[in-house]
Amino acid sequence: MSVVNAATNAFITDIVDPSIDAPQGAVVTPDGSKLYVTNAFGGAIVVIDTATNAVLTTIPGFDSGRGVDVHPSGSLVYVARDFAGVNVIDTTTDTIVTSIPFSFPTAVRVHPDGTRLYIAGYGSLAMVDTTTYAVLESVPTPSNHFGLDINPAGTKVYVTTLGPDQVEVYDATTLAPITTIPNASVPPDDTKWAAAGTKGYKYKDDAGAADGIDKMLLKSSDQNTAKALVKGKGPNLPDPPALDTLAPPILVQLINDETSAC
Repeated sequence: MSVVNAATNAFITDIVDPSIDAPQGAVVTPDGSKLYVTNAFGGAIVVIDTATNAVLTTIPGFDSGRGVDVHPSGSLVYVARDFAGVNVIDTTTDTIVTSIPFSFPTAVRVHPDGTRLYIAGYGSLAMVDTTTYAVLESVPTPSNHFGLDINPAGTKVYVTTLGPDQVEVYDATTLAPITTIPNASVPPDDTKWAAAGTKGYKYKDDAGAADGIDKMLLKSSDQNTAKALVKGKGPNLPDPPALDTLAPPILVQLINDETSAC
C-alpha cells in the first residue's frame, strides 16, 4: 500500500510487508498514531505505526476483512468480515473484544457522535448501539452495498450499490429511505445512432452525452477486420479498453443495455 502527502498529493512511500495481502480498507485513529488495514487474504488485520510506517502487530481471526472504521474516541475499531459479522477491536490491546452478527457485511461507519454503528451488506442495512451492540434498526434494501458514509451533521446515511450502480440515501435515525442518486454516467441517446453504409453504425451528439461521448463509429469490412472509433471529452469519459491485450479474432457486437438484443 502507498502513502501520499494529503496537502500536495505527492507520493511519499510504499508500505510493503508480507502481512499486507490484497488490502481492502484502512482507517487512522483520531490521534493519528495508528493505521488499521483490512485484507482480503492473509487472515489478519494489520496495525501500522504512522510515524515510522512499520507494522506494529497483526490481529488474527479475519478470514477476509472489508470495510473498517474507528470510534470517535479512538478506543475501538470496527471491521466488516465476509460471511462472519463485524468484529470490534480494542485499540489499546489490539485484540478482538466482541463480534456483531450480520450476514455478508461489506461496509461500516460510526455516527459522528459515537453512539451508533451502521453496517451495510448484501441486501440489508443495520444500525447498532455502540454501547450494548443491540440492533436498533434493520431494513432490507433492494441492492448490495459496498460503500457507506454519513454526513457531518449525522442526519443522513449514504450507501453505494452494485446492480444498479447508484447511491441510496437513508435517514440516520430511522433508516427510512430518503432518495436514490442514479448513476451519473448516462449512455448515449439511442436516437442519435444511424447506419454507416451497410456494415456499421455511427453515433453523433454535438451537445455531448452525460458521459462525454460525442462521436462513435463501429464498422466491419470485407477484409475480416473491424473499426471501433470513440471520441469525447470531459471528466465522466470512461477509460478505453486495453485493446492491445486482445488476441484476434475479435467479435464486435452492439448490445442494447435494456433489451440485451444484439
